[in-house]
Amino acid sequence: MVATFRRRLSIPETLNQTVFIGRVSTGPSLLLMIPVGVFIAVPVGELAGRIGAGGYSGAVVAFIIVGQASALVSALMMAGVAGSAICTDLGSRKIREEVDAMEVMGLNVIERLVAPRLLAAIIVSLVLCSLITVTGVGACYLYHIYVQHLPAGAFMATFSQYGRFSDFVMALVKAATFALLSTIVACFKGLHARGGPRGVADAVNEAVTFGSKSLLSGGGTLGIVLAMSLAAAMMLGVETYRGLQLVGMTSLSGMLSAIANTRELAPVVVGIALAAKVGTGFTAQVGAMRISDEIAALDSMAIRSIPFLATTRMIAAMVCILPIYMIGLLASYIATRLVVVWFNGESSGAFDYFFHLALTPTDLLYSAIKAIVFAGIVALVHCSYGYFASGGPEGVGQAAGRALRTSILAIGIFDVIFTFGLWGLVPEIPGMGI
Repeated sequence: MVATFRRRLSIPETLNQTVFIGRVSTGPSLLLMIPVGVFIAVPVGELAGRIGAGGYSGAVVAFIIVGQASALVSALMMAGVAGSAICTDLGSRKIREEVDAMEVMGLNVIERLVAPRLLAAIIVSLVLCSLITVTGVGACYLYHIYVQHLPAGAFMATFSQYGRFSDFVMALVKAATFALLSTIVACFKGLHARGGPRGVADAVNEAVTFGSKSLLSGGGTLGIVLAMSLAAAMMLGVETYRGLQLVGMTSLSGMLSAIANTRELAPVVVGIALAAKVGTGFTAQVGAMRISDEIAALDSMAIRSIPFLATTRMIAAMVCILPIYMIGLLASYIATRLVVVWFNGESSGAFDYFFHLALTPTDLLYSAIKAIVFAGIVALVHCSYGYFASGGPEGVGQAAGRALRTSILAIGIFDVIFTFGLWGLVPEIPGMGI
């Protein structure tokens, strides 16, 4: 930032990085926001329609998507997609000693490499957050109108009435801040990469998990799951309470907590956290073995490399994910209750009554199945990219970034498929007979 104000910034490099970051992050972000918009629309729209407040679904969508989800998805993709690409690029330059050569020639690495990427990330995050908001609102609108058959006029009226411009501006500020932090972490990890192909991939792993959820990386997979679960569930509690307050039914916040956290939030969060922390590690391990010809050595010894490397990791991920998922789910329940009962003063008895009324063993079983399947998908995707990696250290780092992007998209798509397949296009509300 100092380089920008001192006019020492490389304008061509900034433009190139803006185009590069926008190219790698825009498509995956918009594709991810479609299922995110749908899984927000399903419980909110269904509950609103069943209690005769379908017109207010537009207001709840404005609260959740404009106020929270757009910035959160933008931050996730900037850290996971753009951050991994930036870290790979700088890490590869470090391994090839290009960074050292620049310092020997008296060039300022921060001004030449870091500052353009920081400014480019901020610019892209602002545009990306705007596009994500439009995509998410559009997905919710189409689902509410054409699947749940709610009145289009009422949806748009309440959306425009309660969707404040200040919320959108705040979302842009949050998106830019998250992008700045994630890019700083990615640049730092990339410029300090060492150890060949595995070192670049490890740097990508550390940059993504450090950037995805602010300043929490050392806690391992469980720490990432807890941080993401708490943040997402608190967001859910704040905005659903705000929406239900419009119709005087804030006591139903417990019901939305039981439905949204169990069916959608907890499985998706644990899947994305597993992809960011464990999946990139799988890609780094297998990719480094491919680059160093260890996989070729296994094949020459008549050891089948795919079952030995990929199948074992896939089974391990599917077995180990269940306790981590249960802890994340419990954290989601606690965080939502904390926001609704303690911060907003809702009756704990009413919250707990509707929470237990809507929470069913079937939902818990289906939710656990989703988490296990997501773990299998993550392991399969990341091991595949690592197994077929090529091109030295840069190739392994690129494989880790592409695998993360693919697994996040796969989780979003399969989440929609599982939701509609297990609960139907128009799911019923447990415990209410409606």
